[in-house]
Amino acid sequence: MDVTPNAFLLDDDYEQIKYVLADCCNPIPGDTVVGFQVSDNRIVVHQTSCPNAISQMSRFGNRIIKTKWRKGQNIAFLSGIKLKGFDRKGIIKEMMDVVTSQMDLNIRSLNIETKNNVFTGTLMLYIQSVRTLNNLIEQLRQIDQMESVERIGYDVK
Repeated sequence: MDVTPNAFLLDDDYEQIKYVLADCCNPIPGDTVVGFQVSDNRIVVHQTSCPNAISQMSRFGNRIIKTKWRKGQNIAFLSGIKLKGFDRKGIIKEMMDVVTSQMDLNIRSLNIETKNNVFTGTLMLYIQSVRTLNNLIEQLRQIDQMESVERIGYDVK
């Protein structure tokens, strides 16, 4: 007798079913997520507020799979932050101190460009949860001369 679980738990050790995280919204633990069955053995996971997920829910409701994160998992996911501020000596060092010393996070890449004393940049890093990401964003916003710090993709509250 087949028993259908209440929800597909991400990071379960299923041999038959594989899941991938959608590139459009890069869900991380703590985000509310939904799965879409794209084949018999593959599920694509989106944030429920992702415009692509909303579009798919309206067109392919029969493929929706209730999905949630396994509690207590300790896996790092790649996530990104857009940065903008007024360039001054030492601001990059302050940003890196927050990321590496205070938050103890691993950086994958940092790209910063300055034009007319205003810098814009992208920080890609490995993060364990949306709570950690939101905490990092708030701490970076506290840096003097930082104008904006946002999660890459779209604004998710």
